[in-house]
Amino acid sequence: MHWLDSTMTDRERGGFYASQDADINLDDDGDYFTWTLEEARVVLDPPNWISHALLDIGELGDMHHNPAKNVLYVQQALEEKAESGNTPGV
Repeated sequence: MHWLDSTMTDRERGGFYASQDADINLDDDGDYFTWTLEEARVVLDPPNWISHALLDIGELGDMHHNPAKNVLYVQQALEEKAESGNTPGV
């Protein structure tokens, strides 16, 4: 609720914003919504750790300016990932 109130509300003119910019500043190229493998480990407890494989979070990420940062996306369905045996660290 705090995020909605502080980030998505226009206090001066009223109303709510429909989206949020993914850039923190002009040099970050979308860093706001990226994760390092270590950041994911901190928030994903062991029962949910399979999420890192499903979301393709690895040591080497997608961001050219910071290779440790991963853009989260599902490349394969969970069933396909499980059948392929391509679930590192699980």
